[in-house]
Amino acid sequence: MLMKKTALVTTALFVCTAAQCNVNVNVNTGTPLDDAVATLSIEREDTDVNAILSGSIIAGFANVELTDEQSIQLNGVELSRAGSLFTASVPAASAYILRVVEPTRGVETTTINEPSAFDITSPTVGTAVSLSGFDVTWNNVEADLTVRVVVRQSLLGESLVLNIGPVTDTGMVSITDAQIAQAGFGQGANVRIEVIRERETNDVNGFAGGSLSATLSTEVEVGTAP
Repeated sequence: MLMKKTALVTTALFVCTAAQCNVNVNVNTGTPLDDAVATLSIEREDTDVNAILSGSIIAGFANVELTDEQSIQLNGVELSRAGSLFTASVPAASAYILRVVEPTRGVETTTINEPSAFDITSPTVGTAVSLSGFDVTWNNVEADLTVRVVVRQSLLGESLVLNIGPVTDTGMVSITDAQIAQAGFGQGANVRIEVIRERETNDVNGFAGGSLSATLSTEVEVGTAP
């Protein structure tokens, strides 16, 4: 349950030494949520039974802390705040409803659909990808989504990562030999290929602005070949 306090005016504390002067901004309590900016992301791997929401809600330079009358919920689960991070864990669903309660405005909601379930169709388990370049393909294409592809390899004790995107969901991303060489991938170790599809809206009701996104990811591990 989110800790809530009574209204408090945000203040800035100046801590100065001979060498430097730092500004510490207190948590902003009692801010009307329609004056705040929310940047929230709902993420789930296809094997997980829960989705995880995380993100920030700020007013100016200060983190927002809710009062007793304010509430933010995702599918009925109230968000918790730890430092600057708001989080919630909810059962996986085809759609997520963000509910914002602000006593000066009432209740406003935003619904975002999770990307549809999908599979990586190439490469598949038991095959090998060429270090001269290869295509990653998947099914159930949704043109309104963006996609990131992350390729990882642990080689000679070093963790190597290649990030592609975000790009429009067309069902395919081509990975070139130049990208593979720049990442440092080599033979002798498998690679894990993760495809992450995302839906995002910048129309988040109940706030002055911000964004809400929902991502679904799946991955496959394959061998490497020349």
